[in-house]
Amino acid sequence: MSQLVPVQQCLPLDAGRPAALVSRLTGQLIGRRWSIVRLKSERKYGELLGPKEPGKRTDLEPVTACDRSGRMARNRARQVFAIPEAAFDTYLSEADEPTRSELLRTGKQGNLAPLLSSKTDLWATPQDLFDQLDDEFGFELDVCATDSNAKCDRYFTERDDGLQQTWSGVCWMNPPYGAEIGGWVAKAKQSAGEGATVVCLVPARVDTHWWWDNCLGGEIRFLRGRLRFGGAESGAPFPSAVVILGRPSSVVWWER
Repeated sequence: MSQLVPVQQCLPLDAGRPAALVSRLTGQLIGRRWSIVRLKSERKYGELLGPKEPGKRTDLEPVTACDRSGRMARNRARQVFAIPEAAFDTYLSEADEPTRSELLRTGKQGNLAPLLSSKTDLWATPQDLFDQLDDEFGFELDVCATDSNAKCDRYFTERDDGLQQTWSGVCWMNPPYGAEIGGWVAKAKQSAGEGATVVCLVPARVDTHWWWDNCLGGEIRFLRGRLRFGGAESGAPFPSAVVILGRPSSVVWWER
């Protein structure tokens, strides 16, 4: 078991002490879940601190000899809190090994901005990938689209509530990548059982229930490297796969 070290020293005596304590303790534990807990605690600390006021000290300022350490902790927390909530949640749900440095680097470079609107976690389909798949399958219906990014003449938007519609023919699906992704993949599996072919672009999250419950019955194409979604300058913080439901189960390492 991991040993916990004393935390009485070098912790600022301020309202952020619980968050700093959580960050210190969870930092000693290995695993994706604890990385998520740590980032969430820092974000909450940044929310509690509020915007920095140059030249002013507040009642949250530390009064110990560890002033410099506390100031750095507050600056990091504010930086994490400055990441848009939708982008923050999506990063945590899709990154293999979430880290503060990658989160901040991705945010500063604007790699999340073109992928997400302020209220959704929609990742824009790479056009070259879609074109290649469209040549192979001949898509008839985009089941999860917006008016501006629909890939087919027939498509469902949020107004249509695609999960409540009937999917038929050859369908393309690039679903929201947040917590609701499981419902979309389950709908794809159901529709395939009713005769449709549904080609899904999804994160290769083989550690999730939605993946094991729905994707294993189809053809799985693991994509090499990381896709560049929308107008991103670099690859996504997660690997991707194309899952074809309505075809016999198989696994392909797809070089494209």
